[in-house]
Amino acid sequence: MKFLLPASSFADKDGIETGKIALEYGFDGVELWGDGLLLLTEAEVEDAYSFFKSTSLVLTVHLPYLDINIASANPDIRRLSLDLSIKALITARRIGARLAVVHTGKPTGTSRLGDFLHINISSSEDSLYRLLQVANMTGTTLAIENGVRRELFSQINNFFSLLRRFSSARMCLDTGHANVMKWNYATLKNSYDIVEKIVYIHAHDNNGKHDQHMPVGRGTIEWNKIAPLLKEKLINLEIRSFTDISEFIESREILKETLR
Repeated sequence: MKFLLPASSFADKDGIETGKIALEYGFDGVELWGDGLLLLTEAEVEDAYSFFKSTSLVLTVHLPYLDINIASANPDIRRLSLDLSIKALITARRIGARLAVVHTGKPTGTSRLGDFLHINISSSEDSLYRLLQVANMTGTTLAIENGVRRELFSQINNFFSLLRRFSSARMCLDTGHANVMKWNYATLKNSYDIVEKIVYIHAHDNNGKHDQHMPVGRGTIEWNKIAPLLKEKLINLEIRSFTDISEFIESREILKETLR
């Protein structure tokens, strides 16, 4: 298994500073921040490529999430969101990333103001199909992440059905999101075709009610129960509220011990 630091947690646009921290403290890689990549100049892209090429760090990318929605019922918003996601995917690939994580998108409106759920679902599926095409052309593995309540396909059976529609899609298992959504890990473990698609982990903890992105061991996740799903995987420690690098190190060591 390899442990990665998230550039998004450090608000690090090009990932270089996060890469330096990873090297200093013995981490194996960096998850680039897709929203940050959209802000880079061509010179900054070249600098990031040069830095990471000189290291042995594994690179992944979390495609843009802020202010976009690839499932929007508004065709202009959806088109722009998809274009920005593709731009970030290609930029990350140029820097050296070979795995990209994508969210499914969010519903538009409410039942009271207007329910566009059927459009959102078809828009999400079509956007994912197009992203998979680009990923395949660029030699990138696209991993679809399980979301929380505000996202489409967040219920376990709906998410499994979505994954099964795309033969080349892989899965990013987000432990915190699964905990909030009360996923039954026995159901997941027994769904062998889905387990085979898990290539990447977003590891963080919470109280089972809110998506808090806490260090491992600070919440209610029973890590010993999901340990078999984490073995031999790339594990990104997606901790948001932290005081210093020690909380990433502590999370890494807890998972190492659990996986033994």
